[in-house]
Amino acid sequence: MKKWKMRPLPFRLRMAARNKEGAPTPNPIGRVDPFTLFLGVAVGIAIIAIASTLHGQGIPKPTPFDLVQSVQRAVIPARAIASNADFQTAKPSSKPTPLPHDGEKLIALTFEDGPHATVTERILDALEKNDAVATFFVVGKRVELLPDIVQDAASRGHEIGNQGYNNKNFAQMSVKAARKDLQTTSKLIEETCKQAPAVIRPPEGAIDDDLAVKLGEQFVLWTADSEDAVSRDPRAVVDTVMGTVGDRAIIRLHDVYRSSADAVELLLPRLKREGYRFVTVSELLALERADGKTVKRIYPTP
Repeated sequence: MKKWKMRPLPFRLRMAARNKEGAPTPNPIGRVDPFTLFLGVAVGIAIIAIASTLHGQGIPKPTPFDLVQSVQRAVIPARAIASNADFQTAKPSSKPTPLPHDGEKLIALTFEDGPHATVTERILDALEKNDAVATFFVVGKRVELLPDIVQDAASRGHEIGNQGYNNKNFAQMSVKAARKDLQTTSKLIEETCKQAPAVIRPPEGAIDDDLAVKLGEQFVLWTADSEDAVSRDPRAVVDTVMGTVGDRAIIRLHDVYRSSADAVELLLPRLKREGYRFVTVSELLALERADGKTVKRIYPTP
């Protein structure tokens, strides 16, 4: 008789848990397989059962919210046991702090124009596989279409930045319209991720000191362009980055082209072999300021 073998099928678990104030709680679980989910749920139910037994001894009776939270807390360590890997919860991007710098090379990868239904997820998986963080400058109208992907990026510890609502050149808009564009997108990001965007990038990189002052915002560009919006050859994109990259570089990429995802999958291991450590834009800028250095590609110019 042919022996049956269970093959766990990975899938993404999304819990619509809400905290006691009614706001959605971040989902720290990420990808789990059925066995891990079963183990976590079993442990969570056991916790509630014990708490219910102790209710008669003066301990408050657990609520449905407590049940969901207990399952979440149980699934996280269960996943770590099953995968024999460390698990990290999302890092808030709204309050960056200077990082210790022990001489290693730092790099901030940035992605524009997204999110994209499939490309962004591929890039997120590649970043996770290589223990890398990045900054995603999102377009407001695409956040409305794909809020789950933006939430996923934030829950994995990546930074979410503002790239305007329509991805239109601010220099070709009135100051009032550009401000509204940015404000609308900031509100969407805050509603989606429960934190305001920490950084802003102007569409097409069209900004100067005068416009930045009029808009009353600080804008971050890049120090090296991968040119992935021009070339659809992943290896050419990797070669372009490696030919221009340096310590504390801010790399421009896009998460809307399949070829860009192909390039990222090749690029990340190579950067790691070259001794780079991945940080968010806010972390890199905070470190630059802490070191008393002139921050590059910032408008208005410091």
